[in-house]
Amino acid sequence: LTAEMLLRRIQHFTGGVLFGGRAFIDGWFAAHRERFAGRSATERQRGAKSLGRPALRGLYTLRSVSK
Repeated sequence: LTAEMLLRRIQHFTGGVLFGGRAFIDGWFAAHRERFAGRSATERQRGAKSLGRPALRGLYTLRSVSK
């Protein structure tokens, strides 16, 4: 791993609510939508956000729980 990739992984662990596969995160998001505020509670379609790196493909995070 490069230093940049390691730093990115640490940011997702510390800044995210959940870390895992898309189905797991989207399932949790759908079951707990009331914990979110604003557009996340009403318009957001998915909870999972890609980690954005080819080496981390298949891993997602959930961020921004407001309530």
